[in-house]
Amino acid sequence: MPATMPEFAYNNSIHASTKVSPYFANYGFHPRFNISISELSVNPSAKMRAHTLEDVYHDLSLELRAARN
Repeated sequence: MPATMPEFAYNNSIHASTKVSPYFANYGFHPRFNISISELSVNPSAKMRAHTLEDVYHDLSLELRAARN
C-alpha cells in the first residue's frame, strides 16, 4: 500500500532523538521526491495531480518546520 503524504513527510523528517529520519534509519538513504512537471507533458490529468502533490508536500514541510520550532 503506498504511503500517504503525511506518512511520507513524517518518515522523511529528521527526528531530534536519533538525528536521522525513520526512512533513513530503515533503508540507509533518503527517498527521492522530485516531481518534474516537464516529464508529464502528455497527460494533463497527471500534470494537475503532480502540481497538487507539490503543493501538499510544500504545506506539510512548512507545518513540520513550524512544529519543530
